[in-house]
Amino acid sequence: MSREQAAEEARFDERSMALVKQLLHNQTSPIMAYARDGTLVYANKAYDELFADRFPDGCVGLKITELEPDKSDLVQEMIDINLAQKPGDPDIVVESPSVDADGESRWFEWRCMQAFDTDGNVTLVTAVSRDMTSQRLAEFRSVRAAERLEESNRDLLEFAQVASHDLQEPLRKVTAFSGRLAAHLDGDLDDKGEDYMRRMNSAVSRMQNLIDDLLTFARVTTRGTAMVPTPLRSVIDSVVSDLEIAIEESGATIDIGRMPTLPVDESQMGQLFQNLIGNALKFRRDGVAPQIMLHAKHVKSQSRVGDEPPNGWYDITVTDNGIGFEEQYARKIFAPFQRLHGRSEYEGTGVGLSVCRRIAERHQGSIAADSTVGEGTTFTIRLPTSHLDIIPVGSDALERDSAEALDVEHTKIYTEADAA
Repeated sequence: MSREQAAEEARFDERSMALVKQLLHNQTSPIMAYARDGTLVYANKAYDELFADRFPDGCVGLKITELEPDKSDLVQEMIDINLAQKPGDPDIVVESPSVDADGESRWFEWRCMQAFDTDGNVTLVTAVSRDMTSQRLAEFRSVRAAERLEESNRDLLEFAQVASHDLQEPLRKVTAFSGRLAAHLDGDLDDKGEDYMRRMNSAVSRMQNLIDDLLTFARVTTRGTAMVPTPLRSVIDSVVSDLEIAIEESGATIDIGRMPTLPVDESQMGQLFQNLIGNALKFRRDGVAPQIMLHAKHVKSQSRVGDEPPNGWYDITVTDNGIGFEEQYARKIFAPFQRLHGRSEYEGTGVGLSVCRRIAERHQGSIAADSTVGEGTTFTIRLPTSHLDIIPVGSDALERDSAEALDVEHTKIYTEADAA
Protein backbone atom coordinates (compact mmCIF):
# COMPACT_ATOMS: atom_id res chain seq x y z
CA MET A 1 0.00 0.00 0.00
CA SER A 2 1.36 3.38 -1.02
CA ARG A 3 1.83 6.24 1.44
CA GLU A 4 -0.97 8.16 -0.30
CA GLN A 5 -3.35 5.21 -0.04
CA ALA A 6 -2.54 4.75 3.65
CA ALA A 7 -3.12 8.44 4.32
CA GLU A 8 -6.48 8.37 2.49
CA GLU A 9 -7.54 5.25 4.42
CA ALA A 10 -6.63 6.95 7.69
CA ARG A 11 -8.67 10.01 6.70
CA PHE A 12 -11.61 7.70 5.81
CA ASP A 13 -11.36 6.02 9.23
CA GLU A 14 -11.35 9.44 10.89
CA ARG A 15 -14.45 10.48 8.94
CA SER A 16 -16.14 7.20 9.78
CA MET A 17 -15.38 7.56 13.45
CA ALA A 18 -16.59 11.17 13.40
CA LEU A 19 -19.84 10.01 11.84
CA VAL A 20 -20.25 7.26 14.46
CA LYS A 21 -19.58 9.76 17.25
CA GLN A 22 -22.12 12.15 15.76
CA LEU A 23 -24.73 9.40 15.55
CA LEU A 24 -24.11 8.42 19.17
CA HIS A 25 -24.13 12.01 20.32
CA ASN A 26 -27.55 12.69 18.76
CA GLN A 27 -29.26 9.52 19.93
CA THR A 28 -32.42 10.27 21.96
CA SER A 29 -31.47 7.61 24.51
CA PRO A 30 -28.78 8.52 27.07
CA ILE A 31 -25.40 6.83 26.45
CA MET A 32 -22.30 7.13 28.61
CA ALA A 33 -18.94 5.50 29.38
CA TYR A 34 -16.81 5.64 32.51
CA ALA A 35 -13.35 4.52 33.56
CA ARG A 36 -12.38 2.22 36.43
CA ASP A 37 -12.48 5.05 38.95
CA GLY A 38 -16.04 6.00 37.92
CA THR A 39 -15.00 9.10 35.95
CA LEU A 40 -17.18 9.79 32.94
CA VAL A 41 -15.12 9.76 29.75
CA TYR A 42 -18.06 10.01 27.34
CA ALA A 43 -21.64 11.29 27.55
CA ASN A 44 -23.92 11.93 24.61
CA LYS A 45 -26.30 14.87 24.33
CA ALA A 46 -29.28 13.02 25.86
CA TYR A 47 -27.23 11.98 28.90
CA ASP A 48 -25.96 15.53 29.46
CA GLU A 49 -29.54 16.81 29.24
CA LEU A 50 -30.53 14.65 32.21
CA PHE A 51 -28.25 16.73 34.44
CA ALA A 52 -28.26 20.05 32.56
CA ASP A 53 -29.79 21.94 35.50
CA ARG A 54 -26.84 21.10 37.80
CA PHE A 55 -24.05 20.57 35.28
CA PRO A 56 -24.70 22.92 32.34
CA ASP A 57 -21.19 22.40 30.97
CA GLY A 58 -21.70 18.66 30.56
CA CYS A 59 -20.86 15.58 32.59
CA VAL A 60 -17.57 14.34 31.11
CA GLY A 61 -14.82 14.46 33.71
CA LEU A 62 -17.22 14.09 36.65
CA LYS A 63 -17.56 11.01 38.84
CA ILE A 64 -20.92 9.34 38.15
CA THR A 65 -21.43 9.01 41.91
CA GLU A 66 -21.56 12.83 42.03
CA LEU A 67 -24.36 13.22 39.50
CA GLU A 68 -27.22 12.00 41.72
CA PRO A 69 -26.22 12.19 45.40
CA ASP A 70 -29.35 10.31 46.55
CA LYS A 71 -28.23 7.35 44.41
CA SER A 72 -24.49 7.40 45.20
CA ASP A 73 -24.53 4.07 47.08
CA LEU A 74 -26.53 2.44 44.30
CA VAL A 75 -24.21 3.83 41.59
CA GLN A 76 -21.13 2.62 43.48
CA GLU A 77 -22.68 -0.85 43.70
CA MET A 78 -23.24 -0.77 39.95
CA ILE A 79 -19.59 0.26 39.38
CA ASP A 80 -18.30 -2.54 41.63
CA ILE A 81 -20.42 -5.16 39.87
CA ASN A 82 -19.23 -4.03 36.43
CA LEU A 83 -15.55 -3.92 37.47
CA ALA A 84 -15.84 -7.50 38.73
CA GLN A 85 -16.88 -8.75 35.28
CA LYS A 86 -14.66 -11.07 33.28
CA PRO A 87 -14.46 -11.59 29.49
CA GLY A 88 -17.42 -13.70 28.36
CA ASP A 89 -19.64 -12.83 31.32
CA PRO A 90 -23.23 -11.81 30.46
CA ASP A 91 -24.01 -8.12 30.23
CA ILE A 92 -25.10 -6.27 33.36
CA VAL A 93 -28.60 -4.70 33.24
CA VAL A 94 -29.66 -1.92 35.62
CA GLU A 95 -33.22 -0.59 35.90
CA SER A 96 -33.46 2.67 37.81
CA PRO A 97 -35.06 6.15 37.65
CA SER A 98 -33.32 9.42 36.93
CA VAL A 99 -34.71 12.93 37.33
CA ASP A 100 -34.27 15.06 34.22
CA ALA A 101 -33.60 18.79 33.95
CA ASP A 102 -37.34 19.53 34.17
CA GLY A 103 -37.61 17.66 37.46
CA GLU A 104 -39.47 14.75 35.92
CA SER A 105 -38.66 11.17 36.90
CA ARG A 106 -37.96 8.76 34.06
CA TRP A 107 -37.39 5.03 34.42
CA PHE A 108 -34.39 3.77 32.40
CA GLU A 109 -32.98 0.36 31.62
CA TRP A 110 -29.18 0.55 31.31
CA ARG A 111 -27.28 -2.22 29.50
CA CYS A 112 -23.63 -2.20 30.53
CA MET A 113 -20.75 -3.54 28.42
CA GLN A 114 -17.11 -3.74 29.48
CA ALA A 115 -13.79 -3.32 27.69
CA PHE A 116 -10.89 -5.44 29.04
CA ASP A 117 -7.11 -5.25 29.03
CA THR A 118 -4.87 -8.17 28.16
CA ASP A 119 -5.09 -9.44 31.75
CA GLY A 120 -8.89 -9.56 31.64
CA ASN A 121 -9.42 -6.53 33.86
CA VAL A 122 -12.13 -4.01 33.08
CA THR A 123 -10.76 -0.74 31.70
CA LEU A 124 -13.96 0.91 30.51
CA VAL A 125 -17.70 0.45 31.05
CA THR A 126 -20.18 1.64 28.43
CA ALA A 127 -23.90 1.90 29.22
CA VAL A 128 -26.73 2.34 26.70
CA SER A 129 -30.20 3.14 28.02
CA ARG A 130 -33.81 2.50 27.09
CA ASP A 131 -36.78 4.45 28.50
CA MET A 132 -39.01 1.99 30.40
CA THR A 133 -41.32 4.51 32.10
CA SER A 134 -44.56 3.63 30.31
CA GLN A 135 -43.94 -0.11 30.62
CA ARG A 136 -43.26 0.05 34.36
CA LEU A 137 -46.25 2.28 35.02
CA ALA A 138 -48.49 -0.06 33.04
CA GLU A 139 -47.28 -2.94 35.22
CA PHE A 140 -48.03 -0.96 38.39
CA ARG A 141 -51.50 -0.14 37.12
CA SER A 142 -52.17 -3.77 36.27
CA VAL A 143 -51.26 -4.82 39.82
CA ARG A 144 -53.53 -2.17 41.32
CA ALA A 145 -56.41 -3.12 39.03
CA ALA A 146 -56.08 -6.75 40.15
CA GLU A 147 -56.03 -5.68 43.80
CA ARG A 148 -59.18 -3.57 43.38
CA LEU A 149 -60.92 -6.42 41.58
CA GLU A 150 -60.05 -8.72 44.46
CA GLU A 151 -61.43 -6.20 46.95
CA SER A 152 -64.61 -5.87 44.92
CA ASN A 153 -65.08 -9.63 44.78
CA ARG A 154 -64.52 -9.84 48.53
CA ASP A 155 -67.19 -7.23 49.14
CA LEU A 156 -69.61 -9.03 46.85
CA LEU A 157 -69.00 -12.24 48.75
CA GLU A 158 -69.54 -10.46 52.08
CA PHE A 159 -72.95 -9.12 51.35
CA ALA A 160 -73.95 -12.23 49.39
CA GLN A 161 -73.54 -14.14 52.64
CA VAL A 162 -75.57 -11.70 54.71
CA ALA A 163 -78.13 -11.06 51.97
CA SER A 164 -79.50 -14.60 52.35
CA HIS A 165 -80.54 -13.58 55.85
CA ASP A 166 -81.25 -9.86 55.73
CA LEU A 167 -83.15 -9.86 52.45
CA GLN A 168 -85.19 -12.94 53.29
CA GLU A 169 -86.33 -11.65 56.66
CA PRO A 170 -88.75 -9.04 55.24
CA LEU A 171 -90.09 -11.59 52.76
CA ARG A 172 -90.79 -14.06 55.53
CA LYS A 173 -92.70 -11.38 57.41
CA VAL A 174 -94.75 -10.51 54.36
CA THR A 175 -95.64 -14.15 53.89
CA ALA A 176 -96.42 -14.85 57.53
CA PHE A 177 -98.51 -11.76 58.24
CA SER A 178 -100.36 -11.88 54.95
CA GLY A 179 -101.39 -15.43 55.88
CA ARG A 180 -102.54 -14.32 59.32
CA LEU A 181 -104.43 -11.43 57.75
CA ALA A 182 -106.28 -13.80 55.46
CA ALA A 183 -107.15 -16.06 58.41
CA HIS A 184 -108.64 -13.17 60.38
CA LEU A 185 -110.30 -11.40 57.47
CA ASP A 186 -114.04 -11.61 57.54
CA GLY A 187 -115.41 -9.01 55.22
CA ASP A 188 -113.77 -6.07 56.96
CA LEU A 189 -110.43 -5.78 58.65
CA ASP A 190 -110.60 -5.87 62.41
CA ASP A 191 -108.02 -4.32 64.70
CA LYS A 192 -105.77 -7.34 64.51
CA GLY A 193 -106.03 -7.40 60.73
CA GLU A 194 -105.06 -3.77 60.58
CA ASP A 195 -102.10 -4.52 62.80
CA TYR A 196 -101.00 -7.31 60.51
CA MET A 197 -101.40 -5.01 57.53
CA ARG A 198 -99.23 -2.39 59.17
CA ARG A 199 -96.55 -4.94 59.91
CA MET A 200 -96.68 -6.30 56.40
CA ASN A 201 -96.39 -2.85 54.90
CA SER A 202 -93.51 -2.04 57.22
CA ALA A 203 -91.67 -5.19 56.17
CA VAL A 204 -92.24 -4.48 52.50
CA SER A 205 -90.96 -0.94 52.97
CA ARG A 206 -87.86 -2.16 54.77
CA MET A 207 -87.27 -4.73 52.05
CA GLN A 208 -87.37 -1.98 49.48
CA ASN A 209 -84.94 0.15 51.45
CA LEU A 210 -82.54 -2.77 51.77
CA ILE A 211 -82.67 -3.45 48.07
CA ASP A 212 -82.17 0.22 47.21
CA ASP A 213 -79.20 0.52 49.55
CA LEU A 214 -77.75 -2.72 48.28
CA LEU A 215 -77.97 -1.47 44.71
CA THR A 216 -76.34 1.79 45.75
CA PHE A 217 -73.51 -0.14 47.35
CA ALA A 218 -73.01 -2.34 44.29
CA ARG A 219 -73.14 0.55 41.84
CA VAL A 220 -70.35 2.58 43.43
CA THR A 221 -67.83 0.88 41.17
CA THR A 222 -70.01 0.00 38.18
CA ARG A 223 -71.91 3.28 37.80
CA GLY A 224 -69.19 5.76 38.69
CA THR A 225 -68.45 8.72 36.43
CA ALA A 226 -65.10 10.19 35.43
CA MET A 227 -62.97 11.79 38.11
CA VAL A 228 -62.20 15.42 37.42
CA PRO A 229 -60.65 18.21 39.54
CA THR A 230 -63.51 19.36 41.77
CA PRO A 231 -63.59 21.90 44.63
CA LEU A 232 -64.67 19.85 47.64
CA ARG A 233 -66.12 22.96 49.25
CA SER A 234 -68.75 23.23 46.52
CA VAL A 235 -69.64 19.55 47.01
CA ILE A 236 -70.04 20.02 50.76
CA ASP A 237 -72.03 23.25 50.35
CA SER A 238 -74.46 21.42 48.08
CA VAL A 239 -74.89 18.63 50.65
CA VAL A 240 -75.49 21.13 53.47
CA SER A 241 -78.12 22.83 51.32
CA ASP A 242 -79.91 19.52 50.74
CA LEU A 243 -79.90 18.82 54.49
CA GLU A 244 -81.11 22.32 55.38
CA ILE A 245 -84.38 21.23 57.03
CA ALA A 246 -82.73 18.53 59.16
CA ILE A 247 -80.02 21.00 60.19
CA GLU A 248 -82.58 23.62 61.24
CA GLU A 249 -84.76 21.14 63.13
CA SER A 250 -81.80 19.81 65.12
CA GLY A 251 -80.27 23.24 65.75
CA ALA A 252 -77.00 22.00 64.28
CA THR A 253 -73.99 24.18 63.53
CA ILE A 254 -71.57 23.23 60.79
CA ASP A 255 -68.01 24.56 60.60
CA ILE A 256 -66.37 24.02 57.20
CA GLY A 257 -62.66 24.75 56.89
CA ARG A 258 -60.67 25.41 53.74
CA MET A 259 -61.07 22.52 51.31
CA PRO A 260 -58.82 21.44 48.42
CA THR A 261 -59.67 20.79 44.80
CA LEU A 262 -59.18 17.10 44.08
CA PRO A 263 -59.90 14.67 41.20
CA VAL A 264 -63.16 13.04 42.30
CA ASP A 265 -66.46 11.69 41.07
CA GLU A 266 -68.55 14.67 42.21
CA SER A 267 -71.80 12.72 42.58
CA GLN A 268 -70.24 9.96 44.66
CA MET A 269 -68.27 12.40 46.79
CA GLY A 270 -71.53 14.23 47.50
CA GLN A 271 -73.09 10.93 48.54
CA LEU A 272 -70.17 10.25 50.89
CA PHE A 273 -70.44 13.62 52.64
CA GLN A 274 -74.24 13.39 52.78
CA ASN A 275 -73.99 10.03 54.56
CA LEU A 276 -71.45 11.32 57.08
CA ILE A 277 -73.16 14.64 57.82
CA GLY A 278 -76.53 12.91 57.87
CA ASN A 279 -75.22 10.41 60.43
CA ALA A 280 -73.90 13.25 62.57
CA LEU A 281 -77.38 14.77 62.58
CA LYS A 282 -79.06 11.43 63.27
CA PHE A 283 -76.81 10.05 66.01
CA ARG A 284 -76.93 13.10 68.25
CA ARG A 285 -77.19 13.22 72.02
CA ASP A 286 -80.51 14.06 73.62
CA GLY A 287 -80.77 17.75 74.39
CA VAL A 288 -77.44 18.58 72.73
CA ALA A 289 -77.39 20.46 69.44
CA PRO A 290 -75.11 18.80 66.89
CA GLN A 291 -71.77 20.49 66.21
CA ILE A 292 -70.17 19.26 63.00
CA MET A 293 -66.72 20.29 61.80
CA LEU A 294 -65.13 19.52 58.44
CA HIS A 295 -61.46 20.24 57.91
CA ALA A 296 -58.69 19.25 55.49
CA LYS A 297 -54.99 18.60 56.04
CA HIS A 298 -52.30 17.81 53.48
CA VAL A 299 -50.23 14.67 54.14
CA LYS A 300 -46.95 13.98 52.33
CA SER A 301 -46.37 10.60 50.72
CA GLN A 302 -43.98 8.31 52.56
CA SER A 303 -42.92 6.67 49.30
CA ARG A 304 -43.38 7.38 45.61
CA VAL A 305 -43.99 3.73 44.71
CA GLY A 306 -47.23 1.87 44.06
CA ASP A 307 -50.33 3.61 45.38
CA GLU A 308 -48.49 6.51 47.02
CA PRO A 309 -49.38 9.63 44.99
CA PRO A 310 -46.40 11.88 44.17
CA ASN A 311 -47.98 15.00 45.69
CA GLY A 312 -49.36 13.28 48.75
CA TRP A 313 -52.85 13.01 50.19
CA TYR A 314 -55.51 15.11 51.83
CA ASP A 315 -57.10 13.94 55.07
CA ILE A 316 -60.67 15.27 55.22
CA THR A 317 -62.10 14.96 58.74
CA VAL A 318 -65.78 15.06 59.68
CA THR A 319 -66.10 15.47 63.45
CA ASP A 320 -69.31 15.53 65.51
CA ASN A 321 -70.30 15.72 69.18
CA GLY A 322 -72.81 12.90 68.98
CA ILE A 323 -73.39 9.69 70.89
CA GLY A 324 -70.19 8.04 69.65
CA PHE A 325 -69.45 4.33 69.88
CA GLU A 326 -66.94 1.97 71.45
CA GLU A 327 -63.58 1.79 69.69
CA GLN A 328 -63.90 -1.98 69.17
CA TYR A 329 -66.56 -1.29 66.55
CA ALA A 330 -64.41 1.14 64.51
CA ARG A 331 -63.94 -1.37 61.69
CA LYS A 332 -67.23 -3.22 61.99
CA ILE A 333 -69.32 -0.15 61.16
CA PHE A 334 -68.00 -0.10 57.58
CA ALA A 335 -69.23 -3.63 56.78
CA PRO A 336 -72.52 -3.94 54.87
CA PHE A 337 -75.70 -4.22 57.01
CA GLN A 338 -73.84 -3.76 60.30
CA ARG A 339 -75.76 -1.76 62.91
CA LEU A 340 -74.74 -0.73 66.43
CA HIS A 341 -78.24 0.39 67.41
CA GLY A 342 -81.72 -1.10 67.16
CA ARG A 343 -84.08 -0.10 64.36
CA SER A 344 -86.52 1.30 66.88
CA GLU A 345 -83.88 3.81 68.04
CA TYR A 346 -82.45 4.93 64.70
CA GLU A 347 -83.78 4.29 61.23
CA GLY A 348 -81.59 2.94 58.47
CA THR A 349 -80.34 -0.31 56.99
CA GLY A 350 -76.68 -0.24 58.02
CA VAL A 351 -75.38 0.23 54.48
CA GLY A 352 -74.52 3.94 54.49
CA LEU A 353 -70.99 3.69 55.92
CA SER A 354 -70.13 0.71 53.75
CA VAL A 355 -71.07 2.87 50.76
CA CYS A 356 -68.72 5.56 52.10
CA ARG A 357 -65.90 3.03 52.35
CA ARG A 358 -66.53 1.79 48.84
CA ILE A 359 -66.55 5.33 47.47
CA ALA A 360 -63.29 6.18 49.26
CA GLU A 361 -61.62 3.04 47.94
CA ARG A 362 -62.81 3.73 44.40
CA HIS A 363 -61.02 7.06 44.71
CA GLN A 364 -57.84 5.14 45.75
CA GLY A 365 -58.34 6.44 49.25
CA SER A 366 -59.59 5.16 52.59
CA ILE A 367 -61.91 6.01 55.44
CA ALA A 368 -61.49 5.38 59.16
CA ALA A 369 -63.36 6.27 62.32
CA ASP A 370 -62.24 7.31 65.79
CA SER A 371 -64.89 7.63 68.49
CA THR A 372 -65.55 8.02 72.19
CA VAL A 373 -68.88 7.02 73.69
CA GLY A 374 -70.84 10.09 74.74
CA GLU A 375 -68.38 12.54 73.21
CA GLY A 376 -68.56 12.12 69.45
CA THR A 377 -66.92 10.64 66.37
CA THR A 378 -64.33 11.70 63.82
CA PHE A 379 -64.36 10.18 60.36
CA THR A 380 -61.15 10.64 58.34
CA ILE A 381 -61.33 10.33 54.56
CA ARG A 382 -57.90 10.10 52.95
CA LEU A 383 -57.95 11.07 49.27
CA PRO A 384 -54.99 11.15 46.86
CA THR A 385 -54.02 14.34 45.05
CA SER A 386 -53.77 12.47 41.74
CA HIS A 387 -54.92 9.21 40.18
CA LEU A 388 -52.19 7.26 38.41
CA ASP A 389 -54.44 4.58 36.94
CA ILE A 390 -56.83 6.92 35.12
CA ILE A 391 -54.01 8.42 32.99
CA PRO A 392 -53.59 6.61 29.65
CA VAL A 393 -50.22 4.97 29.02
CA GLY A 394 -47.99 7.18 26.90
CA SER A 395 -49.95 10.39 27.44
CA ASP A 396 -48.27 13.68 28.25
CA ALA A 397 -50.01 13.68 31.63
CA LEU A 398 -48.52 10.29 32.48
CA GLU A 399 -45.05 11.42 31.47
CA ARG A 400 -45.41 14.61 33.55
CA ASP A 401 -47.10 13.36 36.72
CA SER A 402 -47.26 9.61 37.05
CA ALA A 403 -43.57 8.86 36.58
CA GLU A 404 -43.06 10.15 40.11
CA ALA A 405 -44.62 6.90 41.33
CA LEU A 406 -41.36 5.14 40.46
CA ASP A 407 -38.68 5.31 43.13
CA VAL A 408 -34.99 4.52 43.58
CA GLU A 409 -35.65 1.76 46.10
CA HIS A 410 -37.16 -0.35 43.32
CA THR A 411 -33.92 -0.32 41.29
CA LYS A 412 -32.93 -3.71 39.92
CA ILE A 413 -29.42 -4.89 38.96
CA TYR A 414 -29.15 -8.23 37.17
CA THR A 415 -27.47 -9.99 34.27
CA GLU A 416 -28.99 -11.00 30.95
CA ALA A 417 -28.59 -14.62 32.06
CA ASP A 418 -30.74 -13.89 35.16
CA ALA A 419 -33.43 -12.30 32.97
CA ALA A 420 -33.53 -15.36 30.74
